[in-house]
Amino acid sequence: MSGILDGSANGTAGFNTGSARGVVVQALSNENVTHIAIAAGGGVVGVAGGVAVTLIDSDTRAWIDNNAVVNGHNNPLTTSSAQGVTVRAGNRVDTFSFAGGLAGGLVGIAGAVDVGSIKNDTAAFIRSGAQVNARNSVVVGAHHLDENDGFTISAAGGFVGGAAAVSVWSLGTPLSANYQNSQGQNGSAFSGNGGNPQNQAADQGGARTSDVGNTVGGFSQGNVNDGRTSANERMAGIGKSAQTTLSNRGPSGTSLRNLIASNAVPSGTQAYIENGAIVTADGNIVVEAKDVTDASFLVGGGGGGFVASVPLSAC
Repeated sequence: MSGILDGSANGTAGFNTGSARGVVVQALSNENVTHIAIAAGGGVVGVAGGVAVTLIDSDTRAWIDNNAVVNGHNNPLTTSSAQGVTVRAGNRVDTFSFAGGLAGGLVGIAGAVDVGSIKNDTAAFIRSGAQVNARNSVVVGAHHLDENDGFTISAAGGFVGGAAAVSVWSLGTPLSANYQNSQGQNGSAFSGNGGNPQNQAADQGGARTSDVGNTVGGFSQGNVNDGRTSANERMAGIGKSAQTTLSNRGPSGTSLRNLIASNAVPSGTQAYIENGAIVTADGNIVVEAKDVTDASFLVGGGGGGFVASVPLSAC
């Protein structure tokens, strides 16, 4: 049988395949996502914000179930020595995201936010109670490939120019920071003054919403008691309105935390034979799990004018 995963890959571009004989259980899936969010604003007060949110959560599993019997009546005299059992699962994710904001005017404010979360589970396994026999080899393998490219860019120009760009991504199972020292004491590398890094990234991203809003709403309205409605007052009113809209609809630290985290921790990429399964082979018994991730994110913000403000970009 051809087109069977062989456990190798061409970087993160794709899986390599070959042929296998005997019983083959295979699950293969892929996700290709292109996400582009662009916003532009102009006028006396130009305000623009581009927000891209990419959430991917999939499960790819190949398994031999409880109490299944595979090749239960092998006879060395009549069964081919090339007979094998192959259980493989493969998943590939390819994402491209672009979030951009461009604003110009007497006051130009631009913001770009790119938020992503990839939590894909890829598993190959033999369940408890199964009896699996092969004259050749038994292979249980799980393979996950991850290619992620993102661009988050904002630019603003005017007498007052402000720009902010934020990129926050969570890829796969959160890192485990638990450890035990030589005295048997348990701890977490993520605890202490720094806190959880994923939450820090979310909070930094949410803070940029407030920064942009404060800049928009901070335009001086001049003398409001002179009985006249000046251009400064009108611009200040527009800025306050924009600030309110950003505050109500822009991403916050809490909303970004909820996007990054979920109630259940994903199992990631796993290959295993459960306790209680019986596997016999004249050849090799191979259990392997591979996970390859390539991530490239470009984040930048630029502001130009008599007064230019460029809040710290975060990724």
